[in-house]
Formats: sequence, C-alpha cells, structure tokens
Amino acid sequence: MANANTKDNIDQAQQQFVSVVINPTRSFAGKMLNYTERLTSLQRDSFDRYAKIGFQQMRSAIEMRSAEDLRSFVEEQQKAAKKLGEQMKSDLDEVSSINQKFLMQSNELTQDAMQRGQEATQQNLERAEQEIEKRRNEIEENAKKIEKQSQESAEKIENEAKANAKRVGKQAEDDAKKVKKQAEESAKKYEQEAQENAKKVEKQAQDSAKKIEKEAQDNAKKIEKEAQDNAKKIEKEAQDNAKKIEKEAQDNAKTVEKQAEASAIPAPKK
Repeated sequence: MANANTKDNIDQAQQQFVSVVINPTRSFAGKMLNYTERLTSLQRDSFDRYAKIGFQQMRSAIEMRSAEDLRSFVEEQQKAAKKLGEQMKSDLDEVSSINQKFLMQSNELTQDAMQRGQEATQQNLERAEQEIEKRRNEIEENAKKIEKQSQESAEKIENEAKANAKRVGKQAEDDAKKVKKQAEESAKKYEQEAQENAKKVEKQAQDSAKKIEKEAQDNAKKIEKEAQDNAKKIEKEAQDNAKKIEKEAQDNAKTVEKQAEASAIPAPKK
C-alpha cells in the first residue's frame, strides 16, 4: 500500500514538473524560433530591397548621356532617397511589431507558468490534507479498537479475579494513552512534512517562473538591440551608397559638360 502511494506521488510530481517547467520551456523555445525566423526573413527582404534600389541608381548613373539625363538622374535620386527612407521606416515598424508580439507572448507564458505552479501547489496541499485526514482516521479507529479490546480483556479478567482485573485495567488504560499519544505525534509529523513539501514545490515553481520570465526579457532586449544595430548599419550603408552614387553622377556630369564644351569650340581658321 505504501509503495503504491509512493509511486502515485512520484508520477504526480513528474506530471507537475512537465506541466510547470517542461511544457512552458518547450512553448517558449518554439515562439523564440518563430520570432528569430520572422526577424531574419525581414532583414533578408530589407537588404534585397535596399540593394535593388542602389543598383537601379548605379545603372541610371552609368547610362547617362546628356544634361537632360543628368537632371532626370538627380530627380530620380531624390525620389529614391525618399523611397528608401519610407522603406526603412516601414521595416523598423515591422521589427518593433515583431518584438512587441514576442514580448507579449513571453509574458503570457510566464503568467501561465505561474498559474500552473500555483495550481500544482494547491493540489499538493489538498492531497497532503487528505492524506493527513486519512491517517488520522486510521489512527483513531486503531485507538478505538485497542481501547475496546482492552475493555473486553479487563472485563474478562475481572470475572476471573477482581484483583488482577484492576491491574490489567490500569495497564490497558496506560497502553491506550500511549498509543493515542504516538498517533498524535505521527499525525503532527506527517502534517509538518506535507507543509514543508508543499512550500518547497511552491518555491521551485516560483523560481522557475522567475527564471523563464528573466530569460524571455533578456532575449527580447538582446534581439531588439541587434535589430536596431542592423537597421542603423543598413541605413548608413544606404546613405554611403547614395553619396557615392551622387558623387559619381556629379563627376560624370562634369566630364560630359567638359566634353560638350570641347565639342562646341570652333575650329581655328586656316
């Protein structure tokens, strides 16, 4: 009977550990993977769009043939810079939305883990109270049974010999008190152990929930910082490319202008 109860307690403890720790950890890992995948996909798409804009501007600069082409290129450059700024703002908004969604999901997981821990603690307390009540009933029944047997023995001995009946009756009463005292001590011991185990389980659940929440917050901050650093890096590269393209365009325009002036100089008269 004791072995069966021990096995049930172990199985229930394992189920509580899976529910309170393993399942929330697995769920958080899945959401973390989805978050990283979305963020990586957004960065890849953003880089492709920025690169496409840069290549288009470089191609337009290379294909310039006249002053009209230069004016068109400058106007196109301004439109490209505006489009690039709008795209970067849109990408940053998307990154912020992804981060906020991940943080909200992390908070929901943390709250769910804490709630599961509280429910597990409550179940342990209820189970401990039931076990204590069961042991108390068994002890009381045994005490009543022993007391009844003692009374029957006392009556039988009293019928045989009154002198011996008094002695046996006193001894029976002493035994009953001793058994009752042992039963009370055992009940107190079981109740104290149950309370200590319940406190221990509750503390472990709270520590696990705090650890999961802290890890989620740290990861969210780290990923948000990386996203901001990448956005700044991409913005700087785009600005450098735009400046480089603009300088090349100006140089090409000057070259074209010099060529045009050279072609316009009349030939010397012979």
